Amino acid sequence: MRSLSLAAVVLLCGCEEPAPVEVTDPTFSDTESTSSPSDTDDDPVGQDPPDGMCGDVSEWDLHVRGAVVDDGDDPIAGVDIQLVDYGWVPGTLMATATTDADGHYEFDVTELTSVEDCWGTLLDYVIVATLGDVVVEDGVNSQLYSAIVDGTLEVDLYTFPLVVE
Repeated sequence: MRSLSLAAVVLLCGCEEPAPVEVTDPTFSDTESTSSPSDTDDDPVGQDPPDGMCGDVSEWDLHVRGAVVDDGDDPIAGVDIQLVDYGWVPGTLMATATTDADGHYEFDVTELTSVEDCWGTLLDYVIVATLGDVVVEDGVNSQLYSAIVDGTLEVDLYTFPLVVE
């Protein structure tokens, strides 16, 4: 299935398929090997991410501002906020903050990765809000991408605050 996904990405983005990598399976007693694209699912967190399969990899420093409200649209103080990478290096904590008395938070994020001329969007970044046992996640790729494209590098998430019930 992984090779089918890779083929689909190659067709959609119009880029070249990466060259096969020679892989030797240590479970065989002989030197049998197979050619396949490299698989980075086992890469440890903190290792340098691989080059983009198609397109140029860039890193960005952004300033992010947002708010957290309850279902009645009232601000919530003391909510732990995280920006987490779920795509490039899954599980990487990119930035943290805590909401103030007005339910506002802000933080700077450095080295946020994007792939240009491939999919045209950032990889899988999510804002995670935690208040006690309640956890809310919200994908923010389009807002991050807009801040890069418009050149401001300022991400304003106030328009659609996180709702924690």
